[in-house]
Amino acid sequence: MIKNREIAVEVSNRLLKMSGAINDAIVLVRDRCPDDEFKEFRLAMGWLLDHLYVLGLEPLYEEHPDIAPPELEFKPRGKRR
Repeated sequence: MIKNREIAVEVSNRLLKMSGAINDAIVLVRDRCPDDEFKEFRLAMGWLLDHLYVLGLEPLYEEHPDIAPPELEFKPRGKRR
């Protein structure tokens, strides 16, 4: 995906911040909205987080496994394309 390691690190950091912001939004909705609204929102945000990881972060970490945060416990699978 992105060959330049420095750019990959910056992109990873930005996408991880996005993931954190989405998680914060989920908590906000959980704490302040009716349960049915929370469940619908959480489902949509789960879809978004999944795509953020699968289409954004995972390809970066396949190319640069050393930049994956340890807490993700990323295991390279090899190039799929």
